[in-house]
Amino acid sequence: MADNTTLPGTGDVIGTDDVGGVKYQQIKLVTSELNSAENIGDLDHGSVRSLYVHNRPDTVIPATPVNSSGLTTATTTYSIGDVLGAGWTIPNAAKAAAGTGRVLGADFRDYSDIVASVTLFFFQGTVTFGTDNTAPSISDADSLKFIAARTITLTDLGGVRVGGLDSISIPYVLDGTDLIVHAITNVAHTFFGAATDLRLRVPLMRD
Repeated sequence: MADNTTLPGTGDVIGTDDVGGVKYQQIKLVTSELNSAENIGDLDHGSVRSLYVHNRPDTVIPATPVNSSGLTTATTTYSIGDVLGAGWTIPNAAKAAAGTGRVLGADFRDYSDIVASVTLFFFQGTVTFGTDNTAPSISDADSLKFIAARTITLTDLGGVRVGGLDSISIPYVLDGTDLIVHAITNVAHTFFGAATDLRLRVPLMRD
């Protein structure tokens, strides 16, 4: 049998779902607001509604960090305040475009074992932050996408340096679904062994 049912006589089509030869009627829930057929689950939640649906927040802890890109790997050293690479894109930080959530923490790794302290800058969308190995240069318009900045101090564990943030709660509203992060170094140091030597992981709570 096919989905949907055509009523005899009127020709009206009723939405139904065929499951193993049995048809189940599809019902669309609307609000209880007077003179309104507004769908349940819309963003404003209605004004005098007796029932609405609100998505449950979920915590996302990526299994692996996001690799850096664009780091200098020869000749030129980094000065205090220089941009570190091309930044990071944290995918699916919101359930839908213009979605909201919170940054719960961050952990940072330096496989080159040279960085002592970094500052992370969180943005709600793509920005032109600046060129690797030079000072940041961001426009007034892009600055409106700035969410927050946090500093991480790294500890030398021998062949790698690590650092992190925990017990934080940074709310955001994104342009799309991706959270954008850029970083600067707070201590002068030499160049990196590979363009991917900085690794960033950002635990999130999506609304």
